[in-house]
Amino acid sequence: MTSTAFSATDSARVARALNYPYVRPFHAFEFDRGNARGTVCRNAVVRDDGLIDVAGRGRYAPVLATGSNASVEALRRKFGCRPLGLFQLPCRVQGLTVAHSAHVARYGAVPATAVQTPMRATPQTAFLQLVPIRALSVLDQSESIGINYDRVWVPGCPLRLIASPIRFRGVVRGFFVYRSRHGPILRHGYPLPLGPQKWIFAQLAERLGTPITLEQLALRLARDVGFRHVASAALKQAWIA
Repeated sequence: MTSTAFSATDSARVARALNYPYVRPFHAFEFDRGNARGTVCRNAVVRDDGLIDVAGRGRYAPVLATGSNASVEALRRKFGCRPLGLFQLPCRVQGLTVAHSAHVARYGAVPATAVQTPMRATPQTAFLQLVPIRALSVLDQSESIGINYDRVWVPGCPLRLIASPIRFRGVVRGFFVYRSRHGPILRHGYPLPLGPQKWIFAQLAERLGTPITLEQLALRLARDVGFRHVASAALKQAWIA
């Protein structure tokens, strides 16, 4: 069986797993009604509690998107075409690294998690999202809060925005991240940086002793809950290769 034999539905499942974290635009945009568009310059005030008031728009929560949440594809899947007004701003952040979570998501990918690291570590590229307070519950639900992820507040990580159309009064000194309850995959004792799914699928197939193509593996992971649990257990073992 090859990928060309898949039905349209199964081909979409394979693409969703293997293409994670999808295309993430490296420019600022506003996501609204299912589409990403440029945004005019706006003033914003960083409150004492860390939330952000955007002029003319209301109150927002700063959320650091480290995985697929920074892609328009994932945002459209989570929020559909509803009125939203979410702002996404590329940035560089210190004190965090983006790693693979030690579990397989329900759609078959090995997703990302944010891991705190020493401040001297190389700054990481990420995306600061300003999420309307009313939309946080939708985002939480999509992240399986309390099962696979927790939304946690991270204070004190230096963050530098890149060509931001949002002009902040005050310094963004903290933000929410979605941190995996499974922890990161550890390789030689260190978090395994987020990389191409095809590479990690090849490693996983070898660990599982599964003589099938990566496309077949992705489809089985997306379809078979029991197999996902077995694969997640393998990801939690120490990696030394």
